[in-house]
Amino acid sequence: MTIKQTDGYEATTDALDRIAEYTVVDSDVHEIVAYSTEFAKYVPEPYKDRVKHQLTTDDPLTRSLVGSFPFDLDPTPHELGDEIKTTTPEGIQAFMDRFNTDYVVLHGHQLEGITDVPEQDFAIALCQAYNDYLLDNFLDGNDGLKGSIRIAPQAPEKSAAEIRRLGDEDDMVSVHANFSSNTLLGDPQCAPIFAAAQEVGLPMDYHPSFPNPPWGQLYGAPNLQSDVANIAAYNQAAMSLVSNIVFQGLPERFPDVEHIFLEGGVTWIPWLIGRMDKNYERRSEHLPHLDRKPSEYVREQFYWGTQPLEDPAGSINLKQIIEMVGVDSLLYTSDFPHLDFDYPTILTIPKLDQAAERKIFGENALDVLDI
Repeated sequence: MTIKQTDGYEATTDALDRIAEYTVVDSDVHEIVAYSTEFAKYVPEPYKDRVKHQLTTDDPLTRSLVGSFPFDLDPTPHELGDEIKTTTPEGIQAFMDRFNTDYVVLHGHQLEGITDVPEQDFAIALCQAYNDYLLDNFLDGNDGLKGSIRIAPQAPEKSAAEIRRLGDEDDMVSVHANFSSNTLLGDPQCAPIFAAAQEVGLPMDYHPSFPNPPWGQLYGAPNLQSDVANIAAYNQAAMSLVSNIVFQGLPERFPDVEHIFLEGGVTWIPWLIGRMDKNYERRSEHLPHLDRKPSEYVREQFYWGTQPLEDPAGSINLKQIIEMVGVDSLLYTSDFPHLDFDYPTILTIPKLDQAAERKIFGENALDVLDI
């Protein structure tokens, strides 16, 4: 039997009628800064000159911008046409039109390694620059485009101040933190971040990062030899962070903060929740922060992006897993334009009853993100 490798687009075009009448929210799209020197204009002193130099120098010995992915990612991936790109709001809206999407939540691309920047003030300066750049160049005046306040968890007090600075911006619908290779966000030193999120009424969302050497040690990162190997390991970081947040008692301390996990898939979730419950039932005296089983906190306060949605031995099994995770807690995410981008097709998300599909493709996101 020969299996033909495809990019999924042909099957997707046949499936778009499925969501034509839904309100569709794509909760994870990555815009790309096409002109890095424009981004540098937003960086406050005393870091502006440093960033400009790092972005424009021809010196081969100068390190690239710490905390950054490359700035030259192909802006027209997946052969969808030159009009669809993530370097401009118009290009993102063309993507939305192609895939019947009403809203997207933008999570950037360049600063996915920000958690591994050891200089806290520099890390926050980059986050502030990104947030202001996003507001001015993508969100303001562009219908359907929403953003997330980027923070640097290694600087919790300064991150809390950034959350409060932008918490009233209508188009900022969440607080965005990358998985950290140095500090799990549930640890006590990060409490100011969650206090600020609860104060301004925004959910937290968490996203994998691509660590920057020599600081990045993301669950075996030195031994991952390709993008594919790195992507396959993302859910390991998510598992650690979920249990850390729950067992450190954050849902109990900050009951109004919802937690959204992106780009980790979903098939591991029932296993992890069952394991947490089993350990709680046997050793609850070790977890004085919790008054209830972990699964109860997860069911009430945790949400999961669908991408990359694994297919464990067929759509029937996947439907069962979706039911186990709960259709009320799933958010459709594409991760466009990254290489493991999920099209909104029945080959990715199996056919469900219409009420469940409406929740996953939009209603859950409209609720938790207050769009």
